[in-house]
Amino acid sequence: MGSSGKTSGPTNAGRAWISHGNNVITFAAAHSDTSYRWVATLSTQPMGGITPRNVPHTAPMSVAVSNDTASRGLVRLDGGYGFSTCGHDGAAVSAVTERFDDVANTHTGRTAATTARYQLAGYSLGGYGFSSCGNTGVASGATERFDDVANTHTGRTAATTARSELAGYSLNGYGFSTCGNAAGTVTGATERFDDVANTHTGRTAATTARYILAGYSLGGYGFSSCGYIAAVSAVTERFDDVANTHTGRTAATTARQGSAGYSLNGYGFSSCGNTGANTGATERFDDVANTHTGRTAATTARQELAGYSLGGYGFSSCGNTGAVSAVTERFDDVANTHTARTAATTARYYLAGYGTCEYFVDYLTFNA
Repeated sequence: MGSSGKTSGPTNAGRAWISHGNNVITFAAAHSDTSYRWVATLSTQPMGGITPRNVPHTAPMSVAVSNDTASRGLVRLDGGYGFSTCGHDGAAVSAVTERFDDVANTHTGRTAATTARYQLAGYSLGGYGFSSCGNTGVASGATERFDDVANTHTGRTAATTARSELAGYSLNGYGFSTCGNAAGTVTGATERFDDVANTHTGRTAATTARYILAGYSLGGYGFSSCGYIAAVSAVTERFDDVANTHTGRTAATTARQGSAGYSLNGYGFSSCGNTGANTGATERFDDVANTHTGRTAATTARQELAGYSLGGYGFSSCGNTGAVSAVTERFDDVANTHTARTAATTARYYLAGYGTCEYFVDYLTFNA
């Protein structure tokens, strides 16, 4: 019951959306100490109009929880897979979709996307994976939903603003696309996708229009980092969908374009990219402290790669090393190490990646 000696039972503290790696629940009120216990389970009832399937993937899933501070708990969804989709294989635009199983250390081909694209965004949402926008030869708003159980891609309503070289993330039951290149014009356009209503809704544009940038969600906000304006950029912005505002945060230490983004263990990460030359630079962003901290660089410097988090690790896959690459690496933030994993079957760059999917959890606290 915690060191405070309280004997009170559990308090139903609510529900929160948690993505793979987006591992923070913030409690409405701080606890009296940090020795409280709390538990979280995958929810099966609707929240915010969304009714996600409970466990859509064949790999088992569980919820791992731990204390962070008196007002925050860390969550990790274990199990599932990472995915890479579309891109360019060096010869042609690709629709290839692959599933990565970190336990077996294997890449498995899945049904190809319906619309071959590169320079696209990816995110997970409500038990599915999504790819949005990209370049088919012209800027596209094509949005597709991938069901790994059925192994099918289904067309959804196209994004309102056709763009390439944009960022994507999932947040609070919706998918988001931000910034990019709209037929030669750099844009800060930000759109929210509601898969239940099958609609894209314009949100306030990013303050700094950029393209070839990274995106991730963290602690109830969406983030865009780095990219290219008239030069490589380190700009980092936080998007609050409730307030519909973008707020500048401390810039990344290393200005880059073409990096991968993912969230992991209560932090956001950017990895690799191009500073004028390919880099393996990896940085950890702490939104509470508003700081970027350098971590061990990726073993293989690349740009235009895919990133996702899975099972307590961050992953970077494929990209451009000067040649098209299939390299896949696993980043352990605790050990601060990158470890090579089995390469993707199809080498590609300018591809999209996503983890197993966004869910919401019910959470209970003790000693509240």
